[in-house]
Amino acid sequence: MAGSARRSRRTSRNIARNYRPEDQYRYLDDDDSVGKSKEAKSAVEKAQRNDDDDDDDDDDDEEDTFQPDTADQDDEQEDEELENDVNMFEDEEDDDESDDDSFGRSSLAHSTPKGRRKDQKPISTAAAAALAATGVITGKSPRRKQKNPFQKSGAAERVNATGIAGPTLDKVHKKGVERSVRGFGQETRLKDLFGPDRENLVPVVETRERWKHQEALPSREDGGLRRSYYISEDARLREIEGFRQWYIESGADSFRRGQKRKTMNRQNGSIYLRTAGPDKLNTLMGPMPEPELYTLSKGSFMSTAIPFKEGDEERRGWVFHLGSRIQDTQWAPNEEGNTQYLAVAVEPELTNVHKHAPLENPQAPAFSRTAAFRSAIQIWSLTSTEDGELDKTKEPKLEVVLCTDWGLPKRFRWCPVAPAESAESFKEGMIHLGLLAGIWSDGKVRILDISWPKSHADFHETQYLHYSQAAFEVSPPLTIPTCLHWLSPTSLAVGTAAGTVGIWTLTRDNVFASSGHNLEDEKGYQAPLPWFYKQVADTFILSVVSGWPSRPTFMSITTADGFAKLIDLRSPVADTALSSRGRIFSTSQAWHEHTQSFLMSDEAYNFRNNAIRRYFTNIYNMKAIGQITCCAASPVQPGVLIGCADGAAIAGNPVGRLLNSKETLWQQIWFKHEWRQPVDKLYLKVKKADEENTVNDQQGNDDEDDNQDPAPADPQASEPKHRPRWPQPAIKKVPEAVLQEPMVRITEGYRLQATSLQSSRGNLKGAANREPIKHITIYEEPTAITAVAWNPNLKFGTWAVAGTGSGILRVEDLGV
Repeated sequence: MAGSARRSRRTSRNIARNYRPEDQYRYLDDDDSVGKSKEAKSAVEKAQRNDDDDDDDDDDDEEDTFQPDTADQDDEQEDEELENDVNMFEDEEDDDESDDDSFGRSSLAHSTPKGRRKDQKPISTAAAAALAATGVITGKSPRRKQKNPFQKSGAAERVNATGIAGPTLDKVHKKGVERSVRGFGQETRLKDLFGPDRENLVPVVETRERWKHQEALPSREDGGLRRSYYISEDARLREIEGFRQWYIESGADSFRRGQKRKTMNRQNGSIYLRTAGPDKLNTLMGPMPEPELYTLSKGSFMSTAIPFKEGDEERRGWVFHLGSRIQDTQWAPNEEGNTQYLAVAVEPELTNVHKHAPLENPQAPAFSRTAAFRSAIQIWSLTSTEDGELDKTKEPKLEVVLCTDWGLPKRFRWCPVAPAESAESFKEGMIHLGLLAGIWSDGKVRILDISWPKSHADFHETQYLHYSQAAFEVSPPLTIPTCLHWLSPTSLAVGTAAGTVGIWTLTRDNVFASSGHNLEDEKGYQAPLPWFYKQVADTFILSVVSGWPSRPTFMSITTADGFAKLIDLRSPVADTALSSRGRIFSTSQAWHEHTQSFLMSDEAYNFRNNAIRRYFTNIYNMKAIGQITCCAASPVQPGVLIGCADGAAIAGNPVGRLLNSKETLWQQIWFKHEWRQPVDKLYLKVKKADEENTVNDQQGNDDEDDNQDPAPADPQASEPKHRPRWPQPAIKKVPEAVLQEPMVRITEGYRLQATSLQSSRGNLKGAANREPIKHITIYEEPTAITAVAWNPNLKFGTWAVAGTGSGILRVEDLGV
């Protein structure tokens, strides 16, 4: 019997199995089973037909199967390793029987099979007789000697009565990791989240030791900037070299032949930079007690160190006023040199398109195409020092404006690998940044190859490039694209409003348009077909992110029904997992390479990690006051950024909390942005300066009548001026023009703080804690942070950017 079991286990390794829970009963279909009758075979086939999914065609059934990766090892070695694992788990902690243990008991022992009466005899087969001997079918659950629910059965029990290798038949568990990590040590937690093998745990320990002192903001000291431990340097370099070789041999020529662009003068190009915002914006910046008023004209910028008289040498950043809502902003890949490039998309002025008011038509679709209108993507250059810090002595420059007539650029992403290490080294006299993929409001996805002639060092002038045709242009059928993401340097994934995902790879044939073809003429033109196009959701797909570079086959999507879904592209039908449902959908997510998890928000203003091995479990690491609108993670350091509806940009590090559930949560507010409309349009009327002076004078007279204490002899002994009092006397009259214009206030200098996931005062008892709490606050739309991004280049990994709804863009070096 043992010999037949060994042969069955060895031969079963090369057999493709259907990845479904009912496969553990496939032994009923074995031809070698003794005593199997025709009635038993028909009953089994009927049960399989009832349990099988109703697929539309046979192709889905073929996609459901996958071949697991197994190694040919001797059974003695497997038994020895299993016994070592059992001893390790026994030494971890001895717990009593819990709910997880009861979950593993067989449901067959307490239920009657479908289609059979209670008084009817079970099917008489050799396999059924063997199962009856173990107490599975007879209703007698076998006694389990192990106390720890993590402990697996012994090696002898792994081979069931039929000789088929696999899990024991009295185990019923969910898809994914079947056990809970509660109640056990940190070692068990790490094995559950990352894997039991040494190659899975070594990168975790190295990540923890390197960044254990980083609470929120990154640091350059002690190797604070480093790429992920989860991918080897050789594998990363091979992928980069393969992409650059393809680009040099055929990619660059394909983009050159299919892409149409021309140079425009400043007079014609500046039309594409028009926005609907004010030409000037009053901004309050500086220390909290005494902020100063600055007026920023459209397209101008100022240093973040100017409002601070002291300590300005520690502030390295710039504040831009770009006129209108920041739609998206991303750093271009450029590893070498001392110049970094930032792409920014600003909401343009709509001349021939009607902009609907909020809730003007409640039945309007969430996503719709627009007519063609002018728009632009601005590319700014910022200079660094020799050690990679942002150089505050050299002002930013608007290098180039990418002008298009395709509508608003909703989202865009740079290809993660540039054609060369430096933007200036690919071709002499040219600045070459690489591939830029974007979604425009006309409902099409395009990829542009971005390059322009290098300006003279002494005389800089902004260049305007007009793109009329892209070499790669696709439009999903019967729907419009909603999000996109690079799965690799050559593969692009696009999510749609119909719940479908399409993937195109640039190295395949018939992907690019020919040089003599006009894409505007739809007759005779066939758009490139995706090699993957599948319905993965029943509603809008809001975001799509992959686990590149270490987990490129894993793709996570968030949908409008509140769920997030993890898909393995190697088996997209069988290997899927859902997260817990949220009451508010997440519009943004990011892949955190250093914790092997996806980052997203929930309805309670919490920021969470969803690890790939426990995607259905939420591990919270940050807490905000307003709804989280955007997020970003860095590939060269574990810091994350989140932007909120209340105008707060917050930084944190989720590594500590993910590895240890008892770790204190630390986060730090980078800055806070607040916008107000003109005073006359406010819902709460504000008293003017003359009225406030009258009120203050009356209060002062009343105080003199009530208190007859003499005035202090020394005027200098009064309260210092830098300490504000309430109500403050109106020493200076606020100009009426300032009150009649919108204003922005930017506050910064927040300290690092420990946070709690619970409400600070909502769950406390006592008279002192009975004040009402605002559970939901609606903020002004221009107040929100609309886009955040970390610089992905290794040397400049501490640079961050944040865009707002008012048109304020802040770029700063956050290295501490």
